[in-house]
Amino acid sequence: MQDVSKGEGRTVLFVSHNMASVKSLCHKGILLEKGQVKYMGGINDTIDRYIGEGGSAENQYFNVLAAAPGNDVVRIKSFEILPCKPQANIDIESGVKFRLQFMCYKPDAMLDVNLLIRTLDDIVVTKVGQMFGEKGEKDSKVGMYTAELVIPRYTLNAGRYKVEVIFGENQSYIVYRGFEQCFAVDNTVSDMGYNQNAQPGILRLCNDDLTVQYMK
Repeated sequence: MQDVSKGEGRTVLFVSHNMASVKSLCHKGILLEKGQVKYMGGINDTIDRYIGEGGSAENQYFNVLAAAPGNDVVRIKSFEILPCKPQANIDIESGVKFRLQFMCYKPDAMLDVNLLIRTLDDIVVTKVGQMFGEKGEKDSKVGMYTAELVIPRYTLNAGRYKVEVIFGENQSYIVYRGFEQCFAVDNTVSDMGYNQNAQPGILRLCNDDLTVQYMK
């Protein structure tokens, strides 16, 4: 794209949620929300604004299945991102629970559901998948399914992430993808001693996991 934009006064509009690509290819950015320009400026400032406003998770509920994300194989009924502990926000001590409810329309197929979790810079954190029924069997049923994934406390570091729902068949090809939701993991200070700053990295282990012993 850089070659295309060189010379003859060309301006190239690059649309993406991949922050790494945007940062490497663009000098200026435009932040859109529901088709409206919300911010325009330098690319680093635009990315900071995008990340800052895209962190909080909003649980999604689709009451009309015909208009819900999906196709003639599956449609998403609801998707929730919750703290594992009874509290308002997700933080490094609460863990994260993902709860997906979806309608399956295709019987007797080998279908699977996957959650792909990435940073907002598109660094893959993990991908977890599971069959609808028995492994290796074409036994999907028409009806509503619920899938849950729990990431234990002291696993994800404080930061902003996004999770994508992907449905596959025969462990070989994708039947639906495109539903994605952002969420934030807040920092806490209860186990950090005198250092209350955010720590680097994607994983955030408990300080008690590191042991120090004096050897005589």
